[in-house]
Amino acid sequence: MPEKINKNLTGGNIKNQLITLTWPMLFGMMGMVIFNLVDTYFIGKLGVRQLAAIFSIIRMLVLYVPLAWAGSKIFGIDGVFWAGFTANLAVGTLAFAFLFRTIRRIREAGT
Repeated sequence: MPEKINKNLTGGNIKNQLITLTWPMLFGMMGMVIFNLVDTYFIGKLGVRQLAAIFSIIRMLVLYVPLAWAGSKIFGIDGVFWAGFTANLAVGTLAFAFLFRTIRRIREAGT
């Protein structure tokens, strides 16, 4: 396991501390928003808009929030990040399964 870094973010220049804390969160949130937009766009193109909303709800409320809570209790802050990874991986796998199933049905209907 990598060595943990202890950095006191409660003292010093407030502007620098906020920038230090804001950039990683900003990129993380941007990644989640882009993932949701791409997921919603492509699933919506298949004609199942409700399915895209269901995937987003499953990812956030059913997987990420409970895993982040449990992970933070067991592993600390590392558990929160692993929860995000796990939730995105699980829903991405589920989305690909539905995509391939839909493609197979379209091919079967065309023949």
